[in-house]
Amino acid sequence: MSLESLVEEIRQHAEAELTATLDQQKAEGARVIADRDRKIAEIRTTSQRATEADVTRERAQRIAAAKLQSRKLLYEAREHRLEDGFGRPARCSRTSRARQRTPPC
Repeated sequence: MSLESLVEEIRQHAEAELTATLDQQKAEGARVIADRDRKIAEIRTTSQRATEADVTRERAQRIAAAKLQSRKLLYEAREHRLEDGFGRPARCSRTSRARQRTPPC
């Protein structure tokens, strides 16, 4: 075996090794990018679900607070009517709403 053929064989071996390493590096890079994209999609999905749950909970709390406030105002209005009419019996009419002239009970 001559020196030139030995050098050529080493060069070919090195080029093959370099090509394999570059291919491996490209595959690893593609895998890392795919993994990154998958994790980002997971985080976005989780964040979106959490946001929707927070919005739903906030909406339910506001509705409940509004209902409680309306009940409080209704109670206060009834109490005020009773205080205004103290001494007079409260008249309550359960007839049709169209004919109802007395305050509802």
